[in-house]
Amino acid sequence: MEVQYDVLLFGNSCLSTAEDFSSAVRIISEYRNPVVIVNAISGVTQQLTELCLSYDKGVSMEKISDLQKLHLDAMSKITKKRTRDPSVEEVRKLFQELIELVTGTRPAEPTERRALILSYGDKLSSVIMKWYLLNNNLSAISVLANEIIVSRDENPVDASVDEEWSRELIRPVISRASGNGNITVLTGFLCRTPSGKLATLGRNSGDYTAALVSSSFNGSILTCWMDMPGSKAEIKESKVESSSVGKIGSNENAVNNQGETKGIQVKTIWLAKEYSFPIRIRDFRNPGLAGILIGESTEFQRGKGEVSC
Repeated sequence: MEVQYDVLLFGNSCLSTAEDFSSAVRIISEYRNPVVIVNAISGVTQQLTELCLSYDKGVSMEKISDLQKLHLDAMSKITKKRTRDPSVEEVRKLFQELIELVTGTRPAEPTERRALILSYGDKLSSVIMKWYLLNNNLSAISVLANEIIVSRDENPVDASVDEEWSRELIRPVISRASGNGNITVLTGFLCRTPSGKLATLGRNSGDYTAALVSSSFNGSILTCWMDMPGSKAEIKESKVESSSVGKIGSNENAVNNQGETKGIQVKTIWLAKEYSFPIRIRDFRNPGLAGILIGESTEFQRGKGEVSC
């Protein structure tokens, strides 16, 4: 019998502090067969983008030092007071790789260099989330999405995914991890080109990565946990006809029939429609709220509280 997975995305500025990672672990522990997709810590992708454009070694090293402190602070609830904590060592190793890229010690073509630098935001988040899960007695492994998601061409930035090929790679990796009792923690916006080079899907692509995983297994449910500040007023139910998705197809991100940009990409909704898996959007700061349910009929069911995203 095929395993039904709960695919959980933690996106849209959910992960910023040690408390956020701890909250995410509490949420993950409530699911039976979770697969976790994480984005970079809030603000990190922008700082990495600035590193791509910086050729002042002194400024770059200062930025990297600030980034390292940010990530080590995010691990403060799990690091042990000992000389060589393995979780800290793994994070420091990633930063050493980043330094080599930024300073030119590790040579790379300009476009490849950009993709490599940008990849470290999600890489670091996935490693930190893995260690938080392990620290809470939940077996976990971190997997780079570029191991299982393949683009159609050699473009290293804003790549277009070969969905069928990717699903063929996703199924055995997730199934093997689950069979060994591990929760897979997957990076959000990485992929690889057909020749094997690292590429990125573009910013805010975590929901699409999560949808690719969901579409690979029958009966899966995708839950997008997002930081959704706003009022606490009750929101009435809203129905969306199937044709409405097409009307907002020109928008990069959409989740309703008013054409508002809300953080869920149209291609994510199309995958949900094509492979008949529901998407639930939940408020990370208020996990008790029901959230929005995008079902097979593209009906949006809204519970009490501010759940728009």
